[in-house]
Amino acid sequence: MDLAESFHCLIVEDDPWSEIYYERQVPPSIYSMGQKGHVIFLKGFSKTLAPGLRLGCLAAKGSVFSRLASVKAIADLSTPLFNQRSFLHLLQGISLADYYDSIRLQMTKKRGIVQQLLQKHAPASVKWEAPQAGPNFWLQTAGNTDALFIEAKRKGISFLPGSSCFVDLSEAHFLRVGFGATPLAKLETGIAALGELIANQEKSKESEH
Repeated sequence: MDLAESFHCLIVEDDPWSEIYYERQVPPSIYSMGQKGHVIFLKGFSKTLAPGLRLGCLAAKGSVFSRLASVKAIADLSTPLFNQRSFLHLLQGISLADYYDSIRLQMTKKRGIVQQLLQKHAPASVKWEAPQAGPNFWLQTAGNTDALFIEAKRKGISFLPGSSCFVDLSEAHFLRVGFGATPLAKLETGIAALGELIANQEKSKESEH
């Protein structure tokens, strides 16, 4: 925040799932700390509340907000009112605190199951840490996950290759596995198959040498 204010730069803060935390609550948003309008805060609801509505919100201060509101209106003539009213009805009909408590409980259990599945099926070379928040495991492998993604897709397995998350596209030893919306039975089948694919990739690499 100090750097942004001193150089008159904007920070874009994206918050799709800060409510899904486990042992420790996530830190306060950067937006909540600033008073001079140097942060644009984005909050998505499709990850935690209403996937089908594809709704989110934006918070900013001063002229930045005014200009963004104008651009939004020009870009898509505003979000459909029906979607917004449906979402408002949802918010008024549930206790968000109770809802997120329930979600965190379910996600904590699923996180533990995924941890066990990885310990059971992933080759010894694969490294990971259980997430402290959010619905994703970040894995590091010894092979090329871009090539692995192509092979996995043929088997009906989906993950996000790590190269999509780096500026340097040569970084291809990582992958992201999401467990939020996937049923437990599919998680077990998928992680077992993924572990087998990684092991086969390692064997192929060893045979080449």
